[in-house]
Amino acid sequence: MSVWTEVKGSMWVHRGTHFSVLTALREHFEGYEANIWSEQTRIGENLVRTDFEFSYSMDGDGAYNVWKKFVDFVEDRIKKPDALDAVVSIRWLL
Repeated sequence: MSVWTEVKGSMWVHRGTHFSVLTALREHFEGYEANIWSEQTRIGENLVRTDFEFSYSMDGDGAYNVWKKFVDFVEDRIKKPDALDAVVSIRWLL
């Protein structure tokens, strides 16, 4: 039986950071069977909003730790995104 964690969110990043939200998601979740959908929208001259949805094959504390590692990477890489808003639905199966 496979257990999935679902993620749906948006991230706003200044274009000058040269940071790809989709690339970062793929690199961090590629080992967890994630099939990532994303859509980018330019907001004004310098801001890009990336909407994303995906699931990855993990549950419980492990799923939380994988997501937290991604958030920490984003914070380290671009110091502070203009905004990261996500709903992460983690299933605990005992």
